[in-house]
Amino acid sequence: MQELWLERGRGPWSLRAGLLAPDAEFWALDRSARFVNGGFGAPSTVSLNLPGAPLYPLASAGLRLAFDAGDGATWRLAAVDGDAGDPLDDNRHGLDVDFGQGALAVVEFERVHDRGGDATPDRWRVAAWRHSGPFVDAGGAPRGASFGVTAGWERALGDNLGGFVRGNATRGAASLAPLAVEVGLDARFPDQAPGTFGLALGWIDVDPGLGAAAGIDEPDRELVVEATWALPVGDFTVQPDVQYVHQPGGSDAVDGAWVLALRVAWTFER
Repeated sequence: MQELWLERGRGPWSLRAGLLAPDAEFWALDRSARFVNGGFGAPSTVSLNLPGAPLYPLASAGLRLAFDAGDGATWRLAAVDGDAGDPLDDNRHGLDVDFGQGALAVVEFERVHDRGGDATPDRWRVAAWRHSGPFVDAGGAPRGASFGVTAGWERALGDNLGGFVRGNATRGAASLAPLAVEVGLDARFPDQAPGTFGLALGWIDVDPGLGAAAGIDEPDRELVVEATWALPVGDFTVQPDVQYVHQPGGSDAVDGAWVLALRVAWTFER
């Protein structure tokens, strides 16, 4: 099981409680969600630096408070169990709750400009997070708390063109990946081909000391280039995808790799 929660709203306020995965509501941009590589979802500065973090496909117990400030502005605050456990070992059913490994707190401000119709809205969001730890870093040494920031922006660049950019940074003694940046474009060519085309680039910096302690040979950085095409076919969306990963795992000693993928989504309505 992943998320399971109840939500209650009153006026501009809403409170959500249960099993939560912060990346389901925080950090992500609509245009970056088109891409398959995990680096365009939850920030790599979170997923690579927080062991057992409650990120897809994991969730943990917590609360989320949201405030609709009007004019497209929203504040969100979440506090969850910072360690969702191991789905192959101590949390096989996603129901284990243990606050002994610290808490993950996230605060975010989002501003959305609705363009009307079916157009994807323009959006920018800024978030800060803190994990109270303690941690065992990539080299096996105990470390203290970790925190980071994320800022993202997406907008339409024309009738059939849009783009996004997101920057992520973290500070803490256990930060294997202290910096990450993602940027991408999506385009439609209604007169030439159906569907939506996308091209994105993701860059992750790897800390040399912690990378070496984690067993990464010649730690440096990782670069991902992804091209995708989301093609509507009836009630389905068929999405062929190709990625090139330069220095996989952030190792300068590893040759680049090609990744081919196919994602199929089924949308149904009553």
